Amino acid sequence: MNLSKKLATIGLSTALLVGGMTVMASSASAVQKCQSIPNGLLCVEHINNGYNASYTKSGGATIKADFNLRCKIGSRFGDNGAFYVSAGERRTYFFAVGDLGDCRTEMYVYDNNTWYYSAYSVG
Repeated sequence: MNLSKKLATIGLSTALLVGGMTVMASSASAVQKCQSIPNGLLCVEHINNGYNASYTKSGGATIKADFNLRCKIGSRFGDNGAFYVSAGERRTYFFAVGDLGDCRTEMYVYDNNTWYYSAYSVG
């Protein structure tokens, strides 16, 4: 399934996203890497001192989910625990772990016992 979505950063840049492609999130060289997953878009963005994880839910029932950050160097970090998200909502979590190179958002969905993964960031 190809999920197209327009993403815009206030007054900075706009880009068309198709699952798994790179989107410029701002003119400050931050790049958001996203992956289309069932009923939404899972993203990671490397920002100076860490990584911003986000999930935008586009449809389906409310789910209970949990973010993790996994980096290619072998590090894995959890967030503050599970959250609920409904269609039309966006959830984010900032992992203040410094610059660890390429990392991705991993999201566990309790409702179907499934892990979902964003593309890797550009570290």
